[in-house]
Amino acid sequence: MTARSFSFLIASEVLETLQSVVSSIAVLLDKSLEGNGKNMHMGCSQKILPFLQSRLGFSARELLVHDPSSEDTENGWKRKGDIIHKILQIYLRNSESSTDLLEELACTILPQVPSCKTRNTQEATHGFPTLCPTMFLTWYRVLVSALNALLIPHFRLHWSEFYRPRKCAA
Repeated sequence: MTARSFSFLIASEVLETLQSVVSSIAVLLDKSLEGNGKNMHMGCSQKILPFLQSRLGFSARELLVHDPSSEDTENGWKRKGDIIHKILQIYLRNSESSTDLLEELACTILPQVPSCKTRNTQEATHGFPTLCPTMFLTWYRVLVSALNALLIPHFRLHWSEFYRPRKCAA
C-alpha cells in the first residue's frame, strides 16, 4: 500500500467519523427542541449544523475528485468500492440540494465515463477520477438508491390518490 493510498483511506475514515458526529448532533438538537422549546443556546447550535453539513459535503467531494496515483490499478479501485460508496452517500446527503446534485451526476457526469474497453481511464473529463469504469457500478448503485429515497415517499403519497380498489360486479 502506498502512502497516497493510505492517506486516502485515513481521510475516508475521518470523513465517516465526522458524518457520525454531525448525525448525532442533529439528533440531539431535535430532541432538545422537543423537550425545552427554544432557548438562546439552541439557536446558536442549530446554526452550526448547516455549516458542518456543508463542510462535510465539500470534504466528501474533495475525496471523490482525488486523483488516484498511477500505482492504483483496477484491482486497487475494486478494493476501494465500499469506501467510494460511503463517500458518495455522504456527498449526496450533505449537499445543498440533493435533487440538483443527483440530476447533475446522473445526467451529466455518468454518461462521460469511458467504457471498460478503453485502455486509458485517465481520459475522463468529468472531474471525478474516482468515477472510472471499474467504479461505475458503485456510483450507479448509490445514485439509484438516493433517487429511490427521494421518490418513494412522494410516490406512496400520490399512489393512494390514484389507486382505489374497484368493487367487483356480482
